[in-house]
Amino acid sequence: MSAIAVERLVKCYGSCTAVRDVSFEAGAGQVTALLGPNGAGKTTIIEILTGLLRPSSGTVRVLGADPRPGRRPGGWPGRGGRPGRAWRARLGVVLQSASVDPQLSVAEALRLYAGLYPRPLPVPEVLDVIGLAAEASARIGTLSGGQRRRVDLGLGIIGRPDLLFLDEPTTGLDPGLETRMMELLRGLADHSRAVVVVTHATKSLGLCTRILVMGRGGRLCFDGPPAEAMTFFEADSFDEIYAQLDRRPAEEWQRKRAQLGMQAVVPEQAPRPPASSSSPSARRRQGALMRQAYVLTHRYVRLFSRDRRNLIILMAQVPLLALAIVGLYKKKVFAHSDADDSVTVLFLITTIVVWFGSIDGAREIIKEKSVFVREAAVGVRTGAYLLSKAAVLFTLAAVQTLVLAAIVFFFQPLHEPTGAYVAMAVLIVLTGFASVGMGLLMSAAVRTQDQATSFIPLVLVPQLFFGGSIVPVATMSAPLAALSNAIVAKWSYAGLGSSIHLNGRIAASPAFAKVSKFGDSYFAIAPARVDLALIVFVGVFFTGIFFLLRRDS
Repeated sequence: MSAIAVERLVKCYGSCTAVRDVSFEAGAGQVTALLGPNGAGKTTIIEILTGLLRPSSGTVRVLGADPRPGRRPGGWPGRGGRPGRAWRARLGVVLQSASVDPQLSVAEALRLYAGLYPRPLPVPEVLDVIGLAAEASARIGTLSGGQRRRVDLGLGIIGRPDLLFLDEPTTGLDPGLETRMMELLRGLADHSRAVVVVTHATKSLGLCTRILVMGRGGRLCFDGPPAEAMTFFEADSFDEIYAQLDRRPAEEWQRKRAQLGMQAVVPEQAPRPPASSSSPSARRRQGALMRQAYVLTHRYVRLFSRDRRNLIILMAQVPLLALAIVGLYKKKVFAHSDADDSVTVLFLITTIVVWFGSIDGAREIIKEKSVFVREAAVGVRTGAYLLSKAAVLFTLAAVQTLVLAAIVFFFQPLHEPTGAYVAMAVLIVLTGFASVGMGLLMSAAVRTQDQATSFIPLVLVPQLFFGGSIVPVATMSAPLAALSNAIVAKWSYAGLGSSIHLNGRIAASPAFAKVSKFGDSYFAIAPARVDLALIVFVGVFFTGIFFLLRRDS
């Protein structure tokens, strides 16, 4: 059985056909190169083979499984009908877009990524293979583009994959490094791996077992050994193949291939790797949710702590905003006879907490989308990824909100028993958690970091409009009052007021009671019910994030 078997593959985007009726096979011990001009469908083929894209039609088998989302691979069923984690763990993927964390050193990135696999290659060995042993302690952000591509390659091979996909790994490399990269791929194939590489570089094509030349419109024009390609295209060099593809349409090359009776090359099946390195039973351990969550959390903490400027901004704003609230109002704002200022201060606290959480999460998924896509393609669980985000961002939100509350309530005591402070603290922290979920949901839904920034007002402004302070819920129309139930700030604000018995305070303030439009029921909701509502918000938001990430993985 071939490592890859593709038959009559078609991929359409609306009326545009990116890949048209492509068939080929590839086996272990082979280096298969995909060549062709930009827009010829090479990257699309790689994304289909790794399960990142669904083909429009055709049959695809990768390591005996159908990688398409929603299909059960033969004998390797995954949850929801997706390819199993054990199957994905046998793949190594190096995408065209950069997918390395610039804040980590080379060795740190490799060590942390190795923790996702049960039997990774030793980090020193990988450093030697990719030629970066001397740069092991260097931050990835300080490396050249070619060195970053080699780090990407190291991440792709550290899990001992049976099948390695690479999308233009030689981009940005000088001729010498390009040759070394191709020699490295040849060496990996010689150890019973199948390697599929998309490349525009032609200098080292002789190291490949075979090449597939794609023409305009996603048509397969040639499939065979490199030595036969120049004869087929009547070219004096591999570079001239591109010129020939421009001179004659892809349909003509396809007809010539048919006239010569050239069929897809069926490679000999190289010996299988030892069962201990690739068997489903051994690889299944890679999907251990908590181990992956631990590794990803460890990495996220390290990355978060190294972005010191952002961390300082996130933490410095807390006391500044807390002191601003304190300074705006006279002392004893929470005295029982002064409900007017109490309702305003509580709404400011609610708004700031929602702001903290939403801002904390708004960019945290989209900024590392390429990292997530690469890791999901090789078996990292979406649940583990979300647990790592929740562990770090919930901790940050809890610290921010508790510091805010501590400063405000130190200078403006509640004049209530200790239980009220505890209830307020729980509500504020849960509001922060729900707001983090809201920010992460937005981050998972957008396509760029700029879009995330643009969407922040669309998330925060409704919290102001429908939170219940600017326009009390009792005065809203029935549809808008119903809509307010889907607003985090509304529940949080009502719960905070209920924790300090704000209805009684309003009744004790005759002047304010005459103009108050809150009604008797708004601040009468039990804090425990609000806690439950905020927990439900967290669950709904994270469920939405989960499905959005699964859609893109």
